[in-house]
Amino acid sequence: MRSPALHRAAAAWGRLSFAVVAGGGACACETFEALPSPPPPSEAGFVVSRPFPEIRALNDVAVIAFDAAAITAAYAVGTDGAVLAYDARGWRQETSVVSEDLESISGVVDGEGRETVLAVGGQGVVLRRDGGVWSLIPSPVTVTLFGVWVRSADDAFVVGDAGTVLRWDGAALVPLVDELLIDSGTDDPATGDDIVFPIADPLKSVMGNGADDVWTVGPRGVVYHYDGFRFARDPSETNRPLADVFTRAGIWAATTDGVLLRRRDDGWIDDCAELGASPQNCPFTAPSPVFLQGIWARGDNDVFAVGLSENLFHFQDGLWSLSLVEEQSELRAIDGAELPRPADAAEDFVTLREVLAVGAGGRIVRGPLVLPLPGETPIETRAAVATEED
Repeated sequence: MRSPALHRAAAAWGRLSFAVVAGGGACACETFEALPSPPPPSEAGFVVSRPFPEIRALNDVAVIAFDAAAITAAYAVGTDGAVLAYDARGWRQETSVVSEDLESISGVVDGEGRETVLAVGGQGVVLRRDGGVWSLIPSPVTVTLFGVWVRSADDAFVVGDAGTVLRWDGAALVPLVDELLIDSGTDDPATGDDIVFPIADPLKSVMGNGADDVWTVGPRGVVYHYDGFRFARDPSETNRPLADVFTRAGIWAATTDGVLLRRRDDGWIDDCAELGASPQNCPFTAPSPVFLQGIWARGDNDVFAVGLSENLFHFQDGLWSLSLVEEQSELRAIDGAELPRPADAAEDFVTLREVLAVGAGGRIVRGPLVLPLPGETPIETRAAVATEED
């Protein structure tokens, strides 16, 4: 088992500071101090590998099992039908039955250890992994499917282009009929009721907290919420494209300029818009204006985000850190697990968690605070700290 000592920060990092002045001239501004030297490998944060460099890109990753020491089962999908599986021995490439790009994957393990894993992609493709073998599920659509969320062995939601919403019942994919898909509340002048019609927007991601609490997002700030009866438009107060929704620790959406939107009881919050501040001063805006593609969080104080850049972003204790992966890494997705506390753990044991992120060139990032395995390379981590200057 990994020692809690891996959670101790390395000391005596070098410092680099810089200031940004808007519009020229002198001003009171923010200074950001970067810690350019990474911890030594024995105290490392993240590692990167390319076990199958022939893969053009990995588009999604799903963690489905873990123990007190590490993630024990995960899957990733990507271009040209690529499918990877992960266990204690590392990553392996599995035989795919399609050549279409796969966009999303999700899965669960039941109490008896049986897996239910679904993957979706171009041309309405839906794959199911059963007994270690991937097979096609008959699909009622031919549009690109961008998101899948598996709730249980007999319940999953699939979303895609042209407002497509499908539901898996354990035996077949069923399209949601028009009366289950409504707009944001446009009134019928005759009845005063909401006008019922199919969702017209492409839907990029879906996730929920149960059969009656499911969220899906898309371009132009599109958010729909399913309450067990209907998908209804939920005002996001933004026109930004939304690429990912995450619901396991609060409700989050990833968008452009490094912005993470959060859903509260009174609606969606964009810290920068609400505070009227520059992006560098907004607590849930990454310190780089990147189009974010994926989120994994344990709450407001432990958030990981990835996007179309060379960095993996981590927010904790009010501070952002940046892990520099590689040039042209363009991370597309992230998933993780909070590892259970061992029964014999010491009183000062720090709760561990592990995340996996995937991206261009078949890159896979693992961390934080893990030791490299064969084929993995430690990557540099920097901390960006904002301090007031007169």
